[in-house]
Amino acid sequence: NLLADPTGDVAVLDAAIEGALKEIKNMPAELLRSAPAPAAPAAAPRPPAPKPTEPINAAVLDKMAAIAEEFLGELAGDIFQNQLADHKLNKDRLIRDGVMKFCYALQKDASMIIGPSAAKQMADKMMLLLK
Repeated sequence: NLLADPTGDVAVLDAAIEGALKEIKNMPAELLRSAPAPAAPAAAPRPPAPKPTEPINAAVLDKMAAIAEEFLGELAGDIFQNQLADHKLNKDRLIRDGVMKFCYALQKDASMIIGPSAAKQMADKMMLLLK
């Protein structure tokens, strides 16, 4: 089990988990045999998460703008452009981590206008574009 702050960096969490798994694999076999058996069968391995530095197609921003407009109406354009400027996103070199932070900032701004649950729905819909 892993508990983390929701604002924690996914790349850092992935690195910590990978490091722990490497340490477990390098443990002497007798230590592993004496460990209690897991309570439930292990889950199927997850596909690797996209790397935070993986490039993102610039068309994603247009789709995100459409989602913002769906939730925020005529205010979407100004909020979207303000956050683009604040985050200094380079449309020619979009990186997944930067776009995720941009989405969370949009969610924060939108929550003041449309409420937290609707803003979360908007951000979740945008995050699906990054998978």
